[in-house]
Amino acid sequence: MVRIELFILAIFFIWISSCSGLGPDPDPVPQTQVLAINLYPDTVAVGDTVLIDCIIKDSLDKSFKFYWDLSSPIEVDSTIYGNRIKWKAKRTSEIPGSVVNVSTGVRIDKGSNNLVQVIELFDIPVLN
Repeated sequence: MVRIELFILAIFFIWISSCSGLGPDPDPVPQTQVLAINLYPDTVAVGDTVLIDCIIKDSLDKSFKFYWDLSSPIEVDSTIYGNRIKWKAKRTSEIPGSVVNVSTGVRIDKGSNNLVQVIELFDIPVLN
């Protein structure tokens, strides 16, 4: 008799949990997907500029804004919030000829409250 009551109690708890939302939250849905980050040139010398191009899955959707984690970004197509940006490399080492990676990233958002912003981290190799 006790087994049947425990079984019924367990079924009742599972049913209540599924109805009341006590189960795990679903994984957040990203607003888009980053397909590639391209650097032109792929290694930039100190004092030169690099063109950074972020390619996303929804590249035709113009409502996306790109927030670059770079000091003093240079506009491309009259904006610093587009998928392309330029950046002037600063010295990262006192050793001539050394290549040091500058870690940075981009946050991509189209202002949707239902979907999660996308953050992509990447490195820019700087030739000193």
